[in-house]
Amino acid sequence: MDFNAALKEFRSSYNGPKLAFVIMGGGYSALDFRKFPGSSRYYHTAVEPYQDDLINFLNRYGSGPHIGSDEAQSFRAVNMEVTRDLLKALVAYCDDPSVKCVVVNSAITTDRWRRGSNRSFIVTSDNEEFEYNLSKIDEVTYNSLQLYNSEFIDEIRRNEDLRIGQAVLSILCDNPSMTPNYPGESLVRVSTVP
Repeated sequence: MDFNAALKEFRSSYNGPKLAFVIMGGGYSALDFRKFPGSSRYYHTAVEPYQDDLINFLNRYGSGPHIGSDEAQSFRAVNMEVTRDLLKALVAYCDDPSVKCVVVNSAITTDRWRRGSNRSFIVTSDNEEFEYNLSKIDEVTYNSLQLYNSEFIDEIRRNEDLRIGQAVLSILCDNPSMTPNYPGESLVRVSTVP
């Protein structure tokens, strides 16, 4: 199933509570359902903190950041601990127990080579925690593309974002058949906290 089919399935089958999101780094396509009529039935809000905004959001609504400003400006903030902190902050921000909160915290292809894996941490206020491991091109290929075909890097990133968004929609619908099926990638349930 591709992203568009997953989006269609989400729109026709999601019957849960309204949704609030924090999305960082990738997975913004999970919000594409907002482009269609009727999305107000299940959309509450979306927060997209970036760098220092992340620190401010965690200070204002959470228990404070467990990361420094330098980490917020790098990909070191893409881990399960920060993702859980963002969920606590989002729950406080919404202040409505009927809203399902979802945090998507990702490190994916960008306009410069970076060390580390392409990954996304996805947590919900239903105590579900997932890690989505994405494939990644090697540094030599990346540098060659950057030099000769930088538009292709944009396309890689767009497709990574779509796969993360699709994974989020599959989690929200509790429908594994909606999960992206891409070679070398996996969506793993980290835990379900009772």
